[in-house]
This record gives sequence, structure tokens and C-alpha cells, in this order.
Amino acid sequence: MPEGAAGSGGRLESAAGGMLVERRPTGHRVRRWLTRRLPGPSLSDAPGGGCVPEPGGVTLPETAAPAASVVIPAFGNPAETLRCLGSLAAARGETPFEVVIVDDGSPPGSLDALAAVAGARIVRSDVNRGFVAACNLGAACGRAPWLVFLNNDTVVTDGWLDRLVETAESRPRAGAVGARLLFENGRLQEAGGIVWSDASAHNVGRGEHPDAPPYGYLRAVDYCSGACLLISARLFEELGGFDEAYAPAYYEDVDLAFRVRAAGLEVLYQPLATVFHSEGATAGRDPTRGAKSFQVTHREVLARRWPRELSSRPRRGTDPLLAKDRGAIGRCLVVDQEAPTPDRDAGSQRMVHVLRALVELGWKVTFCASRPIDRGDERAVVLGQLGVECLTRPFERSLGAHLRRRGADYDAVWLSRPAVARRWAGSVRRHCRRALALYDTVDLRWRRLEGAALHQGDRSLRTQARRSRRRELALARCSDRVVVTTDLEGELVRGEVAEGRICRVPTFYPIAERVSGFEERRGLLFVGGFRHLPNLDAALWLVEEILPRVREALGPVPLWLIGERPPAELVARAGRDSCLGAVDDLGPWLQRARVSVAPLPWGAGLKGKVHQSLAAGLPCVATRVAAEGLEARPGRDLLVGDAAPELAAGVVSLHGDRALWEEISAAGLRLVRDRYGWESFRAAVAEAVGPPPAGGGREARSARKERR
Repeated sequence: MPEGAAGSGGRLESAAGGMLVERRPTGHRVRRWLTRRLPGPSLSDAPGGGCVPEPGGVTLPETAAPAASVVIPAFGNPAETLRCLGSLAAARGETPFEVVIVDDGSPPGSLDALAAVAGARIVRSDVNRGFVAACNLGAACGRAPWLVFLNNDTVVTDGWLDRLVETAESRPRAGAVGARLLFENGRLQEAGGIVWSDASAHNVGRGEHPDAPPYGYLRAVDYCSGACLLISARLFEELGGFDEAYAPAYYEDVDLAFRVRAAGLEVLYQPLATVFHSEGATAGRDPTRGAKSFQVTHREVLARRWPRELSSRPRRGTDPLLAKDRGAIGRCLVVDQEAPTPDRDAGSQRMVHVLRALVELGWKVTFCASRPIDRGDERAVVLGQLGVECLTRPFERSLGAHLRRRGADYDAVWLSRPAVARRWAGSVRRHCRRALALYDTVDLRWRRLEGAALHQGDRSLRTQARRSRRRELALARCSDRVVVTTDLEGELVRGEVAEGRICRVPTFYPIAERVSGFEERRGLLFVGGFRHLPNLDAALWLVEEILPRVREALGPVPLWLIGERPPAELVARAGRDSCLGAVDDLGPWLQRARVSVAPLPWGAGLKGKVHQSLAAGLPCVATRVAAEGLEARPGRDLLVGDAAPELAAGVVSLHGDRALWEEISAAGLRLVRDRYGWESFRAAVAEAVGPPPAGGGREARSARKERR
């Protein structure tokens, strides 16, 4: 495989001047049929279709207050620049930008056609100084807080600039952000870069399918090519711009990335910002002639400049799939039944927060549904923006195949829910022998079955509960760590699992930024997915026995039932106006209702509906089962009852008594803030997977296995 680009988007060749021998990393081989036949992004589908427009037909946006200055160095070759400008004009996006074209001493008249492009600012240099000087000149002329260096042989796509700016603005330590670069044939050119210990550089994923899981998540990288790179104008000025020691071109972007990190910031790769790049269109590909020859000499400059930083980097030839995430404290595979849908159920919300916590703690996190989802699935995209690699089909046909091929890479495997653990625990033991095996119960299923059996008087459910208890405790015994959501459920497995192997990881919900007051609210709210039988029983009980008592006291108070797939019998009894089904954003409803009702007659684990209600400042009336594990004080943090008259009385009191409502609302917020904040949640996740391996790698995993 040819080694990667270093500077100006060019390809780095060997120090001897010849192309390096193609090598595939050990254990990684994208099937040839997949590479040939799986459709990927197409240049013809890009804005403007990748065609060269007429100069007078290109109109760039003009704004008095651009958010980004797009700096495009150009030397002759007007067709390439016009194609780039055409894509900038046609690409959809929300970020206002200006375009600064730097004519780097082009032959007389060669770029005259660009004067007909409406909205472009053209800065001219008397002589050809090269990429480094042209970029610095363009940056000095920019008016925006963000600078984007863009090669003139690129074609941008919809939303490219929005994604770059959003990433830089939302990540406190973001110093520079680079795009996903594609060849014109749609294959991946660069998903960030690696710098080896000898200062040579490697384009991650070069030639692979751009949608393959290893290249689909936001992450810190050694560098991103100057072919498309965003950095704040202030930081660029503070760092002195691109170093003229790398003039005319090559390795200036690598050196800038080193200086960004020296300032305590990160260089990030954003896969949602896609840019096609005609590599070599400007400088050619022969490393022995012209500007391309500076790749070799400037590599030596970088080696002299950064010896200490390079000494800790992996040697060339290391597996890039391991090297690209070498900064992680460990590698964790997380497996759940389905990819999380946090807008649909509390279990998914908790899983997303577990993944986020692991990333923040410094783990390289890979997620896989028990049956991998398809590429392009929005759930995979969302996880990718959290910094999580999501395994998708057809790149990973099954979790079993992935474990056989890459299982030895993992330091920890987090199996969520008993069905997942039962199916995959054996494969994890065989193929991830050095990994810490965690079994996340989410809740103890046998307790839900016991509750259902008692509630319904069903002897067959009682038998299922006994069988489920045996299976779940067996899974706990064969796991290195058992994760529970409540102390009560921890006590129930403590007799089967040694002390120190049980970890409590509850749920997390952010505190509402604004809590609506008593007078701004009205009505009752019930939240829960109706495929979950305890929720359906609770909703029917609420409609049939609790609500009539409430309306007898308060009049026609509204009730909203929010949850996926309300069955026909519930819709018939509650009315279509009450059954809202799933909603895109629960937040407005949590601030609209005056009382949340959680009359669960049976269930297990920590109930997200109660926790989320308190975090929104919405007082809750709940059964003891619904309040279980929250460590709330009945009568002070929420109201509790187990009979319909008790629950109805609690609802009536809260809905009609402003002083009581405000007291319970404030107490519930304090409870969530003090005991269930983000730092506490992240610390719980850290305890579950820790202590992390010292520096990661197989030797550390082996040492930890011996300690166990």
C-alpha cells in the first residue's frame, strides 16, 4: 500500500525516491469483491456533478460577517479551480463563508477567467512562492474567525463546512479539524493521518471503502492533510502560520499538527465532512522531480524538529488499525441487542451515556449490535459523532466473525443484557482471552418475571422466572465484572459473585436548563415504550382506575401517554388525543405537564421514566416498584403509593397545591444533581472497566490477566 500524504494533499514516497511496497496490515483485509462492487460516494453526485462550470455561471455567497474564510491557493490550471468554486457555490450548508483565492504568481493571463466568478476575492502574489506562503498570505487576508485551507483540486459536498465548524465549536480541545478525503473514484484517500517514528506519514484507510467502520467516527489524529483543514484564525496566527521551513510545500500540515498538540489541543478527523481530492493534480506524483521532491527533504526537517515526540510513536509497518487509536488507554468492545435509539427507550439512553463515558475516559470504543446494522444507518452515524466505532454490514457480516478476526485487540468487552451475554460470552472467552469480560444486567429479568407472575397469578411465568434466575446468575458467575443499576439488585447477586466484582452503573439524565413554573403547566404525563409489558399494564391501570378518581376531583385534566407502539386496546380506552405514540423530543412535554405518573405494578432495575422526570423538575407520583433504586425519600423527593386511591390522591395534591409542587420539584432536582450527575456516572463507568491497562497493548493485557 502506498504510504500516506504529508503536506498539500500529496502522496509520500519512500526516502529512496521509489514507491514503497504495498503492504496490508496483519489481520485486516477488506474483501476484494466488497471493494469492487459495494457502491460508495460518487463524484458525479457531488454538488455541480464534478464538472467545470463557465466562470460567469459561478456565484459564490457574499456576506458581511463570514464565519469561515476558505483559502484556496492556485497556480495556473484554471479548470481545477473553477470546478472547486462551482462545488462551493452549489453545496448546501448553513455556515456563512467567504472565498479567498490566492493567485500564487501564475503565468500571465492564466487565471484571468476567475475574475468573472461572482463573490470571490482574489489575492495576487508577484512570484510563485509555493503552497506554504500562499496559504499564509490568504490567511492574513481572511476576515472570519475560522480559516479553512482548501486545495484548488478539490470538490466539496453538502454540509462539509457545517460539520467542520460544528466540530471545532463543540469540542473544547479542538485545535484543527480535517475532512474525509476521497479519490475521484469514490475510494478513501485519507481518514486522518499517522506519523511513524521515522517521521514518515501514512494516510489511514487509503484505497478502502469510505463507509467501512474503522473510518466512520470522529477521533483525534496525528495530522490531517492541508488539502482541507480548518483552524481558528487566532490560533493560526499565534502559532505563526505554516512554517516557512517547509516551503514551498509538504509536511507543513504535519508540523502544524505537532504545534497544535504542543499548545494542549487536538487535531480531529471529521468523517461527515466529505471532500473529493484529485491527488497529484497540482504537484504531480514523481517524488524525484519538482515540488514533489520536497516530501523527502521536509520529512528530515520534521525529524530534526520533533525528535522527542517521534520517539514515542510506533514504527512504520505497525498495523494502522491499532496505530491510529494508540492514544487510547484501552480498547473496549460494547455489545447490545440492538443499536441504541435514545429517543425511544431508557435502556438506549443509558447505553449511549455508557459509550460517551468510555470515550471521555480515554477508551477506544467499538459498538456492535448482536446482529450488526447496515452501513449508513443513522444510529451508526450518531455513535460515530460520539467517537464510537460502530460495526456495520456488509463490512462485518456477524459479530462472531469480528471476534475471530480482531478479538485479541480488546482489553475489555461489555455485554449488555442477559440474552446478549448468553449468546456471546463463550465467543468472548475464546477470542478475547486477555480482555476483561463485563456482564451488564441492565435489570434482573427474573425479577420482572416474578413480579408479572405475582401480579397475574400465572404459574408458567413463575417457572420462567426460576429458569431465568438460574441463567442470569450463571452469567454473573462466569463474568469478570457484573454491572447492576441499583444497590438492591447488587445485593441479589452478591451471594453468587465475589466481593469487588459487582459495580453499580445507574442511569444518567442531564438537568433541565430551564424548569417551567407551576402556572405554566397543566395535565398528567406517562412515558414508556408499550412493547414493555410493565408499561402497558401501568398505562391501562392509570387510565381505568387512577385517572377517573383524579378527574372526579380536578375536572377534565388532560393525560398524555407517550411511548412507542401504543396498542389498540390502550388507544380505545384512553382516546387518540391522549395516546401520542413516540415523539422526537420529550423535553417540551416534560416542561408542559404538571405531574408525571409512574404506576408500575411490577418491574426491575432503575426506572428511567422516574429519573428523567425528576431531572426535568417535573414532580412524580410513583409506585414503590417504580421508585426502586433511586434512593429517593417518599413524600419529599416524590410521592409514592401502591393502590389506585393513594396514587390518585398524590396526583390531585401535586396538581392543585402550588407550594407542595414547588417543594417536590426542587427536592427531585437536588436528588438528581447531587447523586446522579455526569461526574458520578462517569466515575461509576470507570470503576466498572478499571483499572485500565498501562498504555494498552498485548503485554499490558497479559499482565492484567495474570493478576486476575
